Amino acid sequence: MTHTCHALGCETPCKPEFLMCLKHWRMVPLKLQQRVWATYRHGQCDDKSPSEQWHEAADAAIAAVALRAGHPPGKLTVPMVRAVLALAPELLGEDLEKIRLQLKKAVHP
Repeated sequence: MTHTCHALGCETPCKPEFLMCLKHWRMVPLKLQQRVWATYRHGQCDDKSPSEQWHEAADAAIAAVALRAGHPPGKLTVPMVRAVLALAPELLGEDLEKIRLQLKKAVHP
């Protein structure tokens, strides 16, 4: 089985230790890149047991690339939205408050 880039729609092969291909990784804001690596544990690709902190950082990085590539916020998964709200809300720009409200309604209908 080949590991591929986790950016939405990308199927570029990359090492299992890498979240994304180089093209997409370069689109991730530095603070999120640092968070992904700070929460990465050597061997997590082998035992398939990354931490919740790593998943949050990875979700935020994937969302950052999607938003920078022009995907509308509505295309993001709920975990991606939560991760962006927690780690990099500025990426949502003018949609920030609207998304916070939608997420609140989804959680507490």
